[in-house]
Amino acid sequence: MAVLAVIKPYAATASPPGAGCIALGAGTTPLIGGDSFPNDGRTILRLTNANAATRTVTIAPVTASPANYVTYKTWAFVIPINTGDLVTRTFETSIYNNASGEVAMTYDAVAQVTIWCISANGG
Repeated sequence: MAVLAVIKPYAATASPPGAGCIALGAGTTPLIGGDSFPNDGRTILRLTNANAATRTVTIAPVTASPANYVTYKTWAFVIPINTGDLVTRTFETSIYNNASGEVAMTYDAVAQVTIWCISANGG
């Protein structure tokens, strides 16, 4: 399992802060055993798939659902075939972060999948 770097597209040195943006770059190829990323509660994922089969990225809660309340959701993001491109939601830190402050994800397959972790938190 690798810890993926989070892209911060808003330039902290811009005037005013956040006025500049950076290119997302090439993205990361996932590892078969899964990966994780540092999560501040405002991090999203961009997932692409160039394969002829759909790919699924799964993120499960690490916190047990409280009794008598709704069940915390396990997210299974299905990336469409060939030129599939998907952007996820953010992940609540108290539900999805592990003890290291990271969200873990697993894959049904990794061939031709690319991932970007993007912070919407600015600088």
